[in-house]
Amino acid sequence: MNAACVTDGLDGSQVQFGVAYYFSKRTYLFAMGALLKNGFSARYNNLNLQAPSVGEDITTYALGLNHVF
Repeated sequence: MNAACVTDGLDGSQVQFGVAYYFSKRTYLFAMGALLKNGFSARYNNLNLQAPSVGEDITTYALGLNHVF
C-alpha cells in the first residue's frame, strides 16, 4: 500500500547567543538568548512551559548578574 507523504513546511532553524562581562573574579553580568523559527507546518519547541502552535516562532532571552560569596 503506497501513501503520499507531504513534508512541506517541516523545516526549522535555531540561533543562540551568550555573552558575559566580568567585573571581578567573583561577579559577572550575563545575557543569553535564542531564536527558533518554525516552518508553516513545524512544531519544534525549546521551552518546557507549553507546546507552541504549529508554525509559531519562539524567542527566549535572559539577563542576569552572578556573584559568588
